[in-house]
Amino acid sequence: MIQEIKIQNFQSHKNTKIVFNKGVNIITGTTDCGKSAVIRALKWIVYNKPRGDAFRSFWGGKTTSTIKFTDGTKITREKDKENKYILTKNGIDTTFKALGNDIPSEISSYLNMDEINLQQQADASFLISKTPGEVALHFNRIAKLSQINSSLKAIQSWIRSLEHTISANKQNFESYKESLTWYDFLPGAELSIKELEDCELRFDDAVEKSNQIQSLIIDVTNIQNRIKKVSKITKAKPLILEIEKLIIKKRQTNARKNAIQKNIDSINGIHYLLTKHQKIIKAKSLFLEIIALFKKLEKEQIKLVSISLIIRRFKSRDFDLTATNQKLKELQIIFKKEFPNICPLCGTKIN
Repeated sequence: MIQEIKIQNFQSHKNTKIVFNKGVNIITGTTDCGKSAVIRALKWIVYNKPRGDAFRSFWGGKTTSTIKFTDGTKITREKDKENKYILTKNGIDTTFKALGNDIPSEISSYLNMDEINLQQQADASFLISKTPGEVALHFNRIAKLSQINSSLKAIQSWIRSLEHTISANKQNFESYKESLTWYDFLPGAELSIKELEDCELRFDDAVEKSNQIQSLIIDVTNIQNRIKKVSKITKAKPLILEIEKLIIKKRQTNARKNAIQKNIDSINGIHYLLTKHQKIIKAKSLFLEIIALFKKLEKEQIKLVSISLIIRRFKSRDFDLTATNQKLKELQIIFKKEFPNICPLCGTKIN
C-alpha cells in the first residue's frame, strides 16, 4: 500500500510531499493548483509516461517523483542528466538506466498495477461503459479462469494419452504372453546346459595341463642351451684372465698419465701467476707516482677552496662598502635640503 508520494520540479510542484491516510484520501484545491499533476507524477512512475520534458518545471533542476510503501520500500523516477529508476528495498538502492519506453521488470512486478488502478475524472466509468462480454473477460482474467480452462484441457489430453498407452500396453502384453510359449523347452534344456558346462570345465583343465607341459619343455630346452654356452666359456678362461691383466695394466697407465697431466697443469698455472706478478711489480712504481700526484692535487684543491672563500669575503666587503657610500650620498643630499643656510646655534652662515 502506498504511504506517501514526494514530487520535485514536476509541473507546478517544486517540492511537495503528500502523506496518505488509511482508507480513502481526497486531494482538493483550486483550479490549476496541481491536483492532476499528482496523478501524472504517479503515472510517470507506474507507466513511464508522459514522455519528453514538457512536464518538467520551467525553473529547472532535477525532476523526481518518489512513492513510499508501508513496508518501507521506495520507488523513485528521476530525470536530469540521466533518465533512471531507483528501487530502494531493505536499505539497498538498485538503479536502472537507459530506459527508453520500457519499465524495468523489477519495478513493474513490485508495483503490480494495471490501468484500472489509476482513473481520472475524464476517464470512462469502470466497467460500466464495457460490454457484457468485456466485463466477463475482465473477471475471468482476475479469477484466472482461462488458466483453469487451459489446465483442464491439458489434463484431459494427458488422460487420453494415458488411456491410449494403457490400451497399447494391453495389446503388447497379449503378444508377449503368446511369445512365452516359444520358451517351453527351457526346463529340459537346463540339464543339457549343466552337462555342457562340466565338459567345458574338463576341457579347460586339460588345456591348462597341456600348456604347463609345453612350458616345461621350453624351460628344459633353454637350460640345455645355457649348458652348451657355459662349456664354451670354460675353455676360454685362460684368455679371459690375460685380458683382465691387460685391463688392469691399462688402468694403472692411465692413472699415471692423469697424475703427470695434473702436475703439468700446476706448473703452467704457477708460470702464469709469476708472469702476472712481474707485470704488477712493474706497475707498482707508476701507481706510487700516481698516488703522490693525487696527494698534491688534494693539497692544491684545499688551497683553491681557501682562496675562493677569501675572494668571496672581499666581494662581500666591497658590496657592503658600495652600499654604505650610496647611503652616505643619500644622507648628504637630505642634509643639504633640510638644513638651513644659517646655523641655529651660532648664527653662522653656512655655504
